[in-house]
Amino acid sequence: MDARLIRHIDDPFDGAMNMAIDQALAESVDQGAAACLRLYRWKSPTLSLGYFQQYDDRQQHTWSADLPVVRRSSGGGAIVHDAELTYSLSIATPKSRHGADLTIYATVHNAIMETISAVAMQTARRFADSGWKPLADDDAFLCFERRTDEDLVVSGYKIAGSAQRRVGRAILQHGSILLQTSPAAPMLPGLQCVSGKPCDPAQFAAHLTTTLTHALDTQLSPTQLSDAETARAHDIVNARFGSPAWTNRR
Repeated sequence: MDARLIRHIDDPFDGAMNMAIDQALAESVDQGAAACLRLYRWKSPTLSLGYFQQYDDRQQHTWSADLPVVRRSSGGGAIVHDAELTYSLSIATPKSRHGADLTIYATVHNAIMETISAVAMQTARRFADSGWKPLADDDAFLCFERRTDEDLVVSGYKIAGSAQRRVGRAILQHGSILLQTSPAAPMLPGLQCVSGKPCDPAQFAAHLTTTLTHALDTQLSPTQLSDAETARAHDIVNARFGSPAWTNRR
């Protein structure tokens, strides 16, 4: 399988554009384009709300009160996008397949676990296999204070989590890997804090690219957004992720 690799680490976008690019890439894959792995950061610290969260619930979290807000198209809790690496994977699946694809979750999270081991010399486990109790509050405002079986934990702390949604026959899976502790979420220790090892986003991204190349059995070809994808992303920003009607819809 051939796939594209897009890196927006040194040239990050704001929250609305990041979400719109992920959507535009998934639409391209649905229309027959090659699978695409995107590794990116955020132009400034940003709070993203899960699709089903109430906008007013952000008042529960005073540390992020001054951050710009975007609403994701995927579910889950709110994420402070700051001292992290974010990824998205858009990949085609058979037309007959519906719902979540646990194989994609497992494949990507195995690669993240391998990268954590190599970069931070720490062992990451799926929450379901960690034996760590008690369960976090499923209704916690922040995603990284919740736990699902596929979440990755290191020393009891959630370090990485992902969410999926379908775009036609494409699966869009995106997730966050918490590398350091953000001043806007001081209750969440990042991988660097837990491990005591420096966790540079560019280094982590390079290693994750290598491990995912093997895990997906693919050739990842570095590329950029096409003109059509860029134009489509701007349209999506205007119609959805940059619109107060979308952000404040709940």
